[in-house]
Amino acid sequence: MTLYLLYESASGYSLFLANGLDEIGQNTDAVRSSVADLNRFGKVVQLTAFHPFESSLDALNQCNSVSEGLMTDELRSFLELNLPKVKEGKKPKFSLGVAEPKLGSHVFEVTKIPCQSNEFVLELLRGVRLHFERFIKDLKPGDLEKAQLGLGHSYSRAKVKFNVNRVDNMVIQAIFLLDTLDKDINSFSMRVREWYSWHFPELVKIVNDNYLYAKLAKFIEDKAKLSEDKIPELTDILGDEDKAKEVVEAAKASMGQDLSPIDLINVQQFAQRVMDLSEYRKKLYEYLVTKMNDIAPNLASLIGEVVGARLISHAGSLTNLAKCPSSTLQILGAEKALFRALKTRGNTPKYGLIFHSSFIGRASARNKGRMARYLANKCSIASRIDCFAERGTTIFGEKLREQVEERLDFYDKGVAPRKNIDVMKVAIESVQNKDVDMETEEAVPSEKKSKKNKSKSEAAKVVEPMADDKPTVATNGDASEDAKSEKKKKKEKRKLEQKQAVENSNGVNGAEAEQDRAAKKKKKSKSRNEDGEDVQPASDIKKKKKKKSKSPPGSGKGTQSPIIKDEYCLCHLATGDMLRAAVAAKTPLGVKAKEAMDKGELVTDDLVVGIIDEAMKKPSCQKGFILDGFPRTVVQAQKLDEMLEKQGAKIDKVLNFAIDDAILEERITGRWIHPSSGRTYHTTFAPPKVPGVDDVSGEPLIQRKDDTAAVLKSRLEAFHKQTEPVIDYYKNKGVVAELHAEKPPKEVTAEVQKVLSS
Repeated sequence: MTLYLLYESASGYSLFLANGLDEIGQNTDAVRSSVADLNRFGKVVQLTAFHPFESSLDALNQCNSVSEGLMTDELRSFLELNLPKVKEGKKPKFSLGVAEPKLGSHVFEVTKIPCQSNEFVLELLRGVRLHFERFIKDLKPGDLEKAQLGLGHSYSRAKVKFNVNRVDNMVIQAIFLLDTLDKDINSFSMRVREWYSWHFPELVKIVNDNYLYAKLAKFIEDKAKLSEDKIPELTDILGDEDKAKEVVEAAKASMGQDLSPIDLINVQQFAQRVMDLSEYRKKLYEYLVTKMNDIAPNLASLIGEVVGARLISHAGSLTNLAKCPSSTLQILGAEKALFRALKTRGNTPKYGLIFHSSFIGRASARNKGRMARYLANKCSIASRIDCFAERGTTIFGEKLREQVEERLDFYDKGVAPRKNIDVMKVAIESVQNKDVDMETEEAVPSEKKSKKNKSKSEAAKVVEPMADDKPTVATNGDASEDAKSEKKKKKEKRKLEQKQAVENSNGVNGAEAEQDRAAKKKKKSKSRNEDGEDVQPASDIKKKKKKKSKSPPGSGKGTQSPIIKDEYCLCHLATGDMLRAAVAAKTPLGVKAKEAMDKGELVTDDLVVGIIDEAMKKPSCQKGFILDGFPRTVVQAQKLDEMLEKQGAKIDKVLNFAIDDAILEERITGRWIHPSSGRTYHTTFAPPKVPGVDDVSGEPLIQRKDDTAAVLKSRLEAFHKQTEPVIDYYKNKGVVAELHAEKPPKEVTAEVQKVLSS
């Protein structure tokens, strides 16, 4: 029987004919040794046909198909053209030797060409690969090596990019280990309780927590030695002095048996092991949270890290989970109940692993099934975004979570939720603006001045008078600024724009018309400048607690901001948002800013001031506005004053929130959060029942990096350097009002209102 050999090289497909080989000679070592000798091998194997690849992309596609065991149309045409035809009903008198058995099976299924892949064929193909350059004519030296190098790089890149679930295994193993640890810790804790209860049985009724019980068993040792001198140490462990005294009193009247020293040593060693396992479990949970935020941030934001990890583990990988329809994802983990229901024609289960989500628990019994379907739909979307998105982000997960919360309110209170298309548009815009925001974080250069840090941090807030005593609500599109519905705000905005257009056509400026209306109402008299001209309503400027704001972290301006905004109905102007909007709208200033960003340069102060000037002319900002993120330096403050002076406005007040650095450190470094639910605690003001553990779920709490003492120190240093020159600049103008931010929020609010009303 004639034997043909198919060889797939980096340059094309080749077909060789093996002559003079019988079945006996195929198994001898002489044939294998002849492979290395070209003269002997050339007499046995001869080139029959060669089909070069058209391009590097074609070579990559052909290589991927061969590696997956698939025959392409080009390969089929090449084989049918150069091999003898296979007649139906007759046994072929030839066979095709291939290196990939899967490829041979596919070739036989489609073309009925008999294929074989054995040790002998592989030895012959090894010889073909060794002497391939000699078989192909007109092949220049180095061409084959270049083709192999290019194809190797392309194939490797494609494989690495295709392997989306390369880190999924870490999450799968972590959640398996976490579940195993929970069972083991619970079993071991029960064993410690039973063991030590022989000596001190009353302790079980006093302490319910397994970790604290093991810690107490390790600390107490022999109950006879427990005295009132150890109450402070017991208080540190339990966090409750009354319980510590109760433990001491119970030890005095305990009915337990005495233990020998060797028994106590074994109990203490085992209790220490339980404590070590509990501490390792906390670290493993933090590791799982980190990994989930890396590979599936949206799924973790939507349903939580633990439930999301269980879904990935049950599906096998993130890719498999992304391929699942929402109906399948809904019942993942309840397969046995599903098949039993199908077999007995009973009711199918409504939920599987997603039952452990807090959303299902919060829904009423009537709406649990509806909530499970809706949540499964959102989880399916989040998993697909995490799987196929090039960059990881939590924005989509947060928006999807908001939708689920709105759906819960809809079921309970009848509040209509937002449409999915509107929410997704907002999420996409946020993702697109995120990259621009990273560039604008350092868009305004900070003025470096060496000054000694003061003991108090000051938060700057520049306030200007309003046009009316009772201003109407400014429609700037921000839902938090007014209580009107979205439709009313849009309608009012269109009316204002149409009215402004009519006034402009009559030669009247929108700002002047607004002033005329204010004069007719006689709510407040206008101020006049030196030339006697009317001055338009001045603006309110405030630095919010943001990364690029001057306010020290934890000073309380984030609490006071919405109060002032709602009290005076101001529109909110964030320099970063305005810059992105100008770039997106391709305004003249936006085009200049885009050119600077593309060149990697910083956006100049003049551009930022110009964009603020444009925003101030909008009808929605005629009553005043809050300016966020500007000015940061004295130069910027001077440019802002020049711009306001051209508009006939001036700064009325600058509010400085003064607070001691030690108080800031106490406020911020004491913050702890539960990452899954977002619940916050404070070690001093709102401590958890058990230190470091969430009150509801029992899961460990974490502290954000921004809340650590080291990060806070660097942020305060930067704040002192950037803000103090600006504060001094306004102090020289005599417009600074000092506020004490260490007071309770209500007292600070009253103080702010008193200053603004004076």
